[in-house]
Amino acid sequence: MSDLQQRVLIIMRDADNPARPAELASTQMALYFPDGCPPTRPAGLPLNAPYAPHTDTVCPACTASWSIDNLVSDPATVPAGTPPALRFTWVAVYENDDTAPDD
Repeated sequence: MSDLQQRVLIIMRDADNPARPAELASTQMALYFPDGCPPTRPAGLPLNAPYAPHTDTVCPACTASWSIDNLVSDPATVPAGTPPALRFTWVAVYENDDTAPDD
């Protein structure tokens, strides 16, 4: 297995109930390195992929710091070719928003 084939899902915690994700939580998938985040960009990581150890990546040594404000999944192996990282937020639709669909 390649060093680039493990990922974790990171979801921002709810401030009032840290055991659950925040409503409209910021979520990301990040590279997971079981032997520690490499100090330099790993071979095979696309040049356009962000890389800062312990900031864009997760390892056993930094899982605790990531877990302060986020829920961090167990590592999962992903197929070759899976993007190294994905970041997304959920968009809210408000009742007074003109773009909201009619009920």
